[in-house]
Amino acid sequence: MPKSKRTQLSPDLEKRMSELEEVALNELARRGMLHFRMDVDDTLRLYKIAARNRKHVDDMIREWVLERLQEEESETTGVSVEERLTRIENVLAMFVNQKSAHEIAEVLQHEAELHGLKHE
Repeated sequence: MPKSKRTQLSPDLEKRMSELEEVALNELARRGMLHFRMDVDDTLRLYKIAARNRKHVDDMIREWVLERLQEEESETTGVSVEERLTRIENVLAMFVNQKSAHEIAEVLQHEAELHGLKHE
């Protein structure tokens, strides 16, 4: 069976398709609902975990998805949540160890520069 060739679209048509995809995604996002299928065993596992945690299954799934989105976004910035927490702990440890305000400001300045932030 011969392979089908993908039809090349004109630049105008490509642009229009891209615009329509954007409109469609925005409409789906505006509704704020996702639907997906799961097999029976996985669905039962979800309900059992939710019951054990005294949460509604929808709320629990929403939390999980939001946590995963945050992880994904952290991966693209190159700084994990764990790494940021470690840095915060280090600064707090300086306070506990009575480091000078100047030393703490230097650490904060360095962290800000690492992330392209302005620290005054």
